[in-house]
Amino acid sequence: MASNVYLQYKGKTNLQHGKNVQVTKLQDDLRDRVLSLEQDFIQFLKPSDVIFSIQGLDDDFIDTLIETESHDRKTAVRALMKEILKDEGLVTQFIYVLETQGYKRFIDPIHRTFPDKGTTFCQEYFEFIIKCLKGELIEVLDALTICGNLYQNGCLELRDKEDIEAIYSRSGRTAACQRLFQIARRRKANWALLFVEAIKESQEYVKCKMDPSSTNEDLKRTGIVVRQEEPDVVKAFRNISKWTTVSGENEGSYSKRKLPQTIDKKERTRFEINMSITNLFACNCVIMTNQIVFCNRNVLLLHNLDGNFIREISVSTSEWIYGMAVISDNFVAVTYDDCCHIDIVNIKTDQVTARINTIDSCFKITCENELMYAIMYDTMINVMDMSGNIIRSFSSPSLYINNIQIDKDKLLLTDCDNSTLYCCDLQGNVMWKFADKDVKELHGVTTDKHGNVYIVGSFTQNIIVITENGTHFKELISICDDVTYPIGIFYNKSKDCLLVCSTKGKVFLFDILHSYNFRRSGIRSGSSPIL
Repeated sequence: MASNVYLQYKGKTNLQHGKNVQVTKLQDDLRDRVLSLEQDFIQFLKPSDVIFSIQGLDDDFIDTLIETESHDRKTAVRALMKEILKDEGLVTQFIYVLETQGYKRFIDPIHRTFPDKGTTFCQEYFEFIIKCLKGELIEVLDALTICGNLYQNGCLELRDKEDIEAIYSRSGRTAACQRLFQIARRRKANWALLFVEAIKESQEYVKCKMDPSSTNEDLKRTGIVVRQEEPDVVKAFRNISKWTTVSGENEGSYSKRKLPQTIDKKERTRFEINMSITNLFACNCVIMTNQIVFCNRNVLLLHNLDGNFIREISVSTSEWIYGMAVISDNFVAVTYDDCCHIDIVNIKTDQVTARINTIDSCFKITCENELMYAIMYDTMINVMDMSGNIIRSFSSPSLYINNIQIDKDKLLLTDCDNSTLYCCDLQGNVMWKFADKDVKELHGVTTDKHGNVYIVGSFTQNIIVITENGTHFKELISICDDVTYPIGIFYNKSKDCLLVCSTKGKVFLFDILHSYNFRRSGIRSGSSPIL
């Protein structure tokens, strides 16, 4: 599943035996998205952050670029963009390196992931306030604490943090603050929100002083106004969380800044489809635009969102479909039981437009950023481009992985035998894992636009939702909802709805309702997360 995937208008047909490579809307769309951000790159990108990780750049060009950057960064960016845009392969690598280097302010527009209007307004408002008060803030801010907070929230990379710490040791706090303001804007478009959050965490009295919306209670609490009485700042939040804290290695790591969001569901529709799946692991379902796609033996079944059957697409004469992943609005990748190839299917034309050969049997698959992450023989994960070229490989965290899902900078892997969910980075390193007696025999896994993870417990007949850092979870759907032995699951981020299906052909579509609770923020449930 790749709802934020770059391939929104898939148009590249690449035949593995490939004498006829048709370059259509895919490359043009991707290139146009990068080109449309050229002014943003000129304003914020630091070429030396990315050029050493892009294979194919000439060494002499890199040397010249580094020299140019040392005295004129913007000119260096223009030269880099000109070189990158010459080659579609370099464009793909460039985007991948941007993401690995933490440049979310560029990746989100390429993903076409945009904040809601309320969040946009708050970002612009705080950016304006910070700009106006920059001189005063430099005089009072604790640069190292704020730097550490911004690093934890992905607004700074490790080298940025080390740079600021070195300036602090060499030239003092004021110089470190000036450097912090200079580079904080580079990585994320919502840097001002994160900056204010960091100030609140370390120096709340500074935040209250700079925020016109601060109440008398806030001012008293932080010592700006003489304290007359102790305000009861937590009364309204004593009974807000129905989430369970995960024990063990994750315990205590949950952010003290933001309380868990409240997630609930409302059933939209349920229906049954004609399925004859006998392999539990071959039950797949996805939502593509306004159609639901299921796999059944060697065909794809298309239904509308109300459950009405549209048609079926035959994709193979004999092999049974084992895995399925969305590539774009009209294209899906499918794998087969014990077959060494991946087919790319156009559900608009009902055609298999490309076949990608693999070196081993390929089981489950997930796609994002023009890359495919495929489980090979259950224990190895290959990262491939859309031509099947292996970019890197790494071992899975357990001996049997039966499902895989990518979400921006993390991979979610389920182990059915051990009923364990692993959250890994894109190199396969385990960041956290989840296992609980309340959810057994894990199958499908998916994520919403907030990073929350939804997993299917087939034996316990329920759906569990876990916070993005793996520290809180709750049972969202249970056997009481009549969801019998669920297997496949898919979250459509644009519609905020959750699709669930079982091997018996029962299908459920739930609208997912999100609201937020924030400690001492004065933000009501359901509003945009700001502080």
